[in-house]
Amino acid sequence: MGGMDLIRHLWAFSHLRFVPFPTLMTETQSTKREETRRTGAQGCLVKPIASSEFLAVLHKVFPEA
Repeated sequence: MGGMDLIRHLWAFSHLRFVPFPTLMTETQSTKREETRRTGAQGCLVKPIASSEFLAVLHKVFPEA
């Protein structure tokens, strides 16, 4: 099961519908990133990634953290 399949599966449960899911992917194609966002992922990161960039996205997705 891929990441997008996992998000679709988890969001089928109403109590998980609004849980944010940041993604980390190897794809650099903008079409793949857009597909990931349409699936519902927030914060799409492409590897390799600097730790500061990773933390910035986590703070954006989880502002209370």
